[in-house]
Amino acid sequence: MDGDRAEVLLAVSVRTTIAGTVQPEPRRWRMRISLQRTEGGPKVSNIGFVQ
Repeated sequence: MDGDRAEVLLAVSVRTTIAGTVQPEPRRWRMRISLQRTEGGPKVSNIGFVQ
């Protein structure tokens, strides 16, 4: 966190299901989300994938 900005690292697991298909394997992603403090509260200012 730096003043009105912060970065968050996330590990996300997503399972997408499409009708008529076999049970999907989970997809795992790592993401970096940047937040900016505003008068209305924190807002996401950027999203990126981390390798």
